[in-house]
Amino acid sequence: MSISDRPAARRLPVIDLGPRIRAEVHGIDRARLDDDRVTAIREALVRYRVL
Repeated sequence: MSISDRPAARRLPVIDLGPRIRAEVHGIDRARLDDDRVTAIREALVRYRVL
């Protein structure tokens, strides 16, 4: 299963900005992170390397 196929990664609002900047995440409230969001952010970091 690839990272983009995982349920947590599909719920993360990530915008791919290209090869240099990589990706941007919107709509994350760091004060209210649950385990699913943390997992999704970690998966996005693995995929994009920079958020």
